[in-house]
Amino acid sequence: MTAAMLFFANPKDMENLADVVASAQAAAVRDMPQATPTVVSGSSDYEANFARCGSWDGWIQDVIARCDSMSRKPCYAAIVVPGSPGVHVGAATAKLLMLAFRVQRPVFFYGMRDDGLPGTFKPATRVLQESASFKDGWSVW
Repeated sequence: MTAAMLFFANPKDMENLADVVASAQAAAVRDMPQATPTVVSGSSDYEANFARCGSWDGWIQDVIARCDSMSRKPCYAAIVVPGSPGVHVGAATAKLLMLAFRVQRPVFFYGMRDDGLPGTFKPATRVLQESASFKDGWSVW
């Protein structure tokens, strides 16, 4: 089986992050039977790698460009955005998603179900700037 890490592009102050990541992990296991998926929160990756990267732009580049040292494949097979089409994101997430689209890395929405069961992944295709707000001025579609 192939390992597949998914980068969960969560906002810094996301409530119930552990529950949402666990739900996304269960959905990834269900939806990717040919792989062994692991969902990694953006917060975890930030804590582990930001200092080494030196800046927001450096870290964003690293998330997309980082490769496995043995296989030389990208560490993250896909980027996952919490929410549904039209969700608003901040500048860092918008830059990350635009770079992912540019290198043709798959980007998906993920939303939890109200009944607690794992939700579904839906493809995202673009990021649009809607306002000058640094915190939530971009929408993802």
